[in-house]
Amino acid sequence: MSSPVVHQLAVVHCQHGGHAQPVQVSSRVLVEGKPVVLLDAPWTVQGCALPAPDTCTSARFVSSSTRVHVTGRPVVLADSASISIPNGATVAVMTTQQRVVAS
Repeated sequence: MSSPVVHQLAVVHCQHGGHAQPVQVSSRVLVEGKPVVLLDAPWTVQGCALPAPDTCTSARFVSSSTRVHVTGRPVVLADSASISIPNGATVAVMTTQQRVVAS
């Protein structure tokens, strides 16, 4: 099924309320004027409510589009699976653009 493509300014949170941001994006393809996020991009998490040492500090997506690639790398979708580090919780895309979808 199709899902929106995630861009740089998408709102992404860990399960504990922390805000996640991609460390790198691909400016080769823009969605609504914003670079798209690729599967291999690392994410930083700030503001996680879990106490140390389990505080979410980074995350990565582990699934992505199977059909849409940028420079040979798959794009992240709003429903892509993820994992945060070090505790293994997930991050979720709360809002992103809705115009461009992929599967």
